[in-house]
Amino acid sequence: MKKRPFAIALIVIAVGAVTFNYWLSSQSPSEVITTQTNNIIYKSKEKQTTNVNLNKEHKENVVIHESIADKAVSPEKEIKPWRKPSPHFQSFIELMDKPLVSQEEKIKLQVLMNDYALLNTSREILFRSIQSNELDLVYERERLDAVLYLTTILVGKYNSSQQELASDLVIEVLNNRAYQDNLSTDLKKSLVGDKVELGLALAVFHPERWSQYKQNYNLGEKHQKLVHYIDELAKLKAEQLKDNAARLANRLRSMSNS
Repeated sequence: MKKRPFAIALIVIAVGAVTFNYWLSSQSPSEVITTQTNNIIYKSKEKQTTNVNLNKEHKENVVIHESIADKAVSPEKEIKPWRKPSPHFQSFIELMDKPLVSQEEKIKLQVLMNDYALLNTSREILFRSIQSNELDLVYERERLDAVLYLTTILVGKYNSSQQELASDLVIEVLNNRAYQDNLSTDLKKSLVGDKVELGLALAVFHPERWSQYKQNYNLGEKHQKLVHYIDELAKLKAEQLKDNAARLANRLRSMSNS
């Protein structure tokens, strides 16, 4: 009979210890953080943004935007054709959109820069007869890619044996005025935009050829306005390139002196 109070005391102590441990675990920082995180995740699914406290000291409000993965297009949904590079220029666009690491990629791009078939495809696309009076996004993408290919040749970042041919083609595009009067305003603006992009590349990176063009061709009143507009853009672009070159030179000079 004397052992029973001692046993009961042990049981009471054990129950108290379990209760104390449970209380401690319920108050641990990791439990609190986990609960807050779960609440944030739950709320972010119901709303596009939610405010959370970074910590108790700073109490800064941070906006958590809806996850990019939540907005991603499902694999079953097909990407619209005008969002993808046109088939003729796909290899060229893919190489332009990434750093060329391997020698194989550099050689492949060099081959494309000297590909006369690709230059001729650009001509066909830019001089293709317009079947619709409204803007066609697929045709727009093809013209965009053709303009990019020609301007890349003219800029001269990558060596190309087709700079003279590309310059001739640009002048042909500038002189092309075979546009119907019944075209939509958006389509007219797009076609003029092609001329501006190509003319700007010619004026900035081949100024002598641009000057010859202005002197040798009989320009109408509307065309003179276009050429004047390109001239103004070319001045701004030339100044920008000059400033960038000066900054780069100063940076290299400071690095060499340090």
